[in-house]
Amino acid sequence: MKTKGISQTRKGWTVSVQRNGVRRTALCKTKAAALQRQRELLSELYLSENNSALPTRTNSTITLGDAAKRSLADRWANVKSLDTVACYLNQILDFLGRDTPMAAIDRMDLVAMQQFCIDAGNRASTVNKKMSVLRSIFKDVLDDKLITDRPKFPKKLATRALKDRVFSKEEEAAFLSYYDQAGREEDADIFCFLLDTAARWGELEKLKIWDVDFAQRKVVFEDRKANNLGSVPLTRRALAVAKKYQHRGNSNRMFNVKYVTMNDHFNEGKKLLGIDDPRLTLHSCRHTCASRLAEANVALPLIMTFGGWNSLQSVKRYMHVNVHALGACIEVLEGSM
Repeated sequence: MKTKGISQTRKGWTVSVQRNGVRRTALCKTKAAALQRQRELLSELYLSENNSALPTRTNSTITLGDAAKRSLADRWANVKSLDTVACYLNQILDFLGRDTPMAAIDRMDLVAMQQFCIDAGNRASTVNKKMSVLRSIFKDVLDDKLITDRPKFPKKLATRALKDRVFSKEEEAAFLSYYDQAGREEDADIFCFLLDTAARWGELEKLKIWDVDFAQRKVVFEDRKANNLGSVPLTRRALAVAKKYQHRGNSNRMFNVKYVTMNDHFNEGKKLLGIDDPRLTLHSCRHTCASRLAEANVALPLIMTFGGWNSLQSVKRYMHVNVHALGACIEVLEGSM
């Protein structure tokens, strides 16, 4: 990823800074050293102009990871969408790098991250939300005067309402076959667990083995938006998946696969299976679970509790009515005549 003013050559990393017609250059062995030298050269140029408007700050090298922790502890500490924000943050940090200085992130980095999210199959609205999270982090450190400016963000993507996409039984079987042939057993297990629990990815990646009560066949999702009963019953398939990982070494988490890896494998599967539909994403597992419950005439309040939705309005879009099931209404009405 290219940083403005720094480029790699056969001799090493070259640094070039300019202010008011004065240019300074340097050659460094590593990019980290180049970033440090770039800050030093800029500081020298400012000092040479006796510019007091830009004082040296001890925290000017704050990293993206540290900045994210600050915002999580303040801005998002008590919001209901904390789990979603944390999931977005992990994806941002994985792409841009936790140890990357905030001051080293430029517009091209942001454009690259936006394009990465698009290529990963994220909806335009989801990409915009992730960029908004990153924009908020920049605002927080800028307000705290830990950086002097922030890069210009790319324009928001145009959004349009799309009907939630669900997996057909045939597509589900095809994906499981793909995972099996590719030797990706844990991917397949995660896929099944998402389908049978309506879990969000942010809830799944925080799942610990002790969150599963094997005797009572239920699971507790940490910090669920609408926790309601505090636990969700497990299907036989989801329970069998959990049992496979209950003795997993010293790892606290049930699953080790990262979102970026899982999503890459999922998109690879789509391509191999000839599925060219941007609406079909990993999050479609959650849509599919809700839709299957609705099609089986499970009451909407129960679906809301099962999936941890905040309101019935959020669940109504999954109500794909089975016309044949309405025959029961006719039988009742005709029997009363």
